[in-house]
Amino acid sequence: MKRCLVVFTFAAFFASPSAIKANESFESQPYRVLVSVAFDNDTGLSRDYRRATLQDLADVIDRSYGSMWQADIVENDWLFPESNVGLQRVTLDHFKSQVDTAKFDKAFLVTVEMTGSRLNVSGRQWGAATRTIGPVVSAATFDRRDVAATTADVIRQLFQPVLTVERVQGNKVTLRMQAGRHSPADPNAAQVRPGDVIQPFFRYLDEKLAVRTIQSLPWTYLIADSVDGGRVKCSLVSGLRSPLGSSRRRSVDVIALRVRPHFDSTRLKLVPQGIPSKPLIGYSVEAVTKRNANDKPKREPLKQVTDRRGAVDIPTATDGPLRWLYIRSGESLLSRVPFVPGIAEAEIIQLPDDSIRLSVEGDTDLLMIRLVDTVARRAVLIARARILAREGDWKHVDEQVAKIDKLPVIKNFESELTLIRVPALEAAVRDKNRFAEANVNHICTRVSGLIKRYLDQAPVRTLKTDIAELRKLDAEDKRLLKEK
Repeated sequence: MKRCLVVFTFAAFFASPSAIKANESFESQPYRVLVSVAFDNDTGLSRDYRRATLQDLADVIDRSYGSMWQADIVENDWLFPESNVGLQRVTLDHFKSQVDTAKFDKAFLVTVEMTGSRLNVSGRQWGAATRTIGPVVSAATFDRRDVAATTADVIRQLFQPVLTVERVQGNKVTLRMQAGRHSPADPNAAQVRPGDVIQPFFRYLDEKLAVRTIQSLPWTYLIADSVDGGRVKCSLVSGLRSPLGSSRRRSVDVIALRVRPHFDSTRLKLVPQGIPSKPLIGYSVEAVTKRNANDKPKREPLKQVTDRRGAVDIPTATDGPLRWLYIRSGESLLSRVPFVPGIAEAEIIQLPDDSIRLSVEGDTDLLMIRLVDTVARRAVLIARARILAREGDWKHVDEQVAKIDKLPVIKNFESELTLIRVPALEAAVRDKNRFAEANVNHICTRVSGLIKRYLDQAPVRTLKTDIAELRKLDAEDKRLLKEK
């Protein structure tokens, strides 16, 4: 059934979008918004009902956002099926083929479908800043009169305000917020509040300053500390070293979006770098609720072990959105990163290849077993030699000393350790795996220290000195007895 196109537009400024962009600051620019609503073919959703619902929705949006939005509310005539399923199937290319994206900063695709007496409302957001379509958010009502309000609530959950980085000073960042000088008519529609999480992105520009590619900053978040009109002061939390830097190239633009969890949890999958098809099984993942890496945890950490798919589920936190993840293989800490679960349904963490470290750890464990055995045998032989020396049984003393001299010494163990260390370091350098290189050096340095500590030849030298003195005294005693 072909549907008529109904458009409701609320604009605070009557200049063209290009004029607004040219003449007004970023904080003064209202959002150019498209709300495209698809109703299913249920007979209860008549043409008059759809028209009235769109009018009510336009009124709610105007009362909520006021001059902050220039909103076009239209009935969608291209989405099929007009349901949550159809919304899930929409691809970015399909969306761009149906919507003139150059005209809008934000677009919300919404479906209204009847299931018995319940009306289900679902929506997705497209953003010009990142050129992406976000996840589906849904809500339901049993009152036909509440569909417009329910749709507005879904849109409010989906809406991600756009900000740009103005200044970076250490871990303090100042942002400029689009339309920040326009106060929303409804306080609940405020773009950013203290405590909100903001996610930065890099936009790489070409020679004509057109956006070439967009890249998110992994494990990097900004926490809003204060909001003053179009300025937002934030604290930087990141698992990276200086992710934003202090200077900016002309060819790189830094933008940010306020983000909020839409899911109850995020499925986190661990894979080695460069091998996404290989799950990392049996790795320890500890989720700690705190703001900064050095803060004390707000409560007991959530400890999990990856399953046969290399995955764990990280639930959203009730006492703050931010968590720190500590990922270990055995006792080795592989990664420590901040994370906000619930923003995405699934995420993948690529970890350094740990096979080199595990191999070195296994080889050095065997070497340590032999070291312990050597130290124990030497201690027994030294004790036995001392007893025999006190008894003057020099023949058997010499046998014990000869056995001690045949035991491996520091040089022998260090040579074997070198045979473990060198190939492992060569493999790490060849793979450009600095993590493995550092771990190999750490393990081998520790083992080398233990070898030198427990195989120190001082006890053997002391034994031989004591035996020589006892042998000399024994010989002197025998000489005196012979003279008598």
